[in-house]
Amino acid sequence: MRDIERFFREAVYYFPRLAGQHSQYVLKQLGSLQSDMRSVAVMHGVAQSLRLEQMRAVAAYVESLD
Repeated sequence: MRDIERFFREAVYYFPRLAGQHSQYVLKQLGSLQSDMRSVAVMHGVAQSLRLEQMRAVAAYVESLD
């Protein structure tokens, strides 16, 4: 198996599935990232710049995914 194929097969174990998550859960996690209660360097920069209405829109979008 090529390395790239193995990476994508194993990625499921390393990255959480966001599609279909409840919007309140996503909103809470984004808020935790903004307030540094949760330290995930990759997401911190993204969440830090979001306003509340943007976080609500992201949360609603993620919940709508299948």
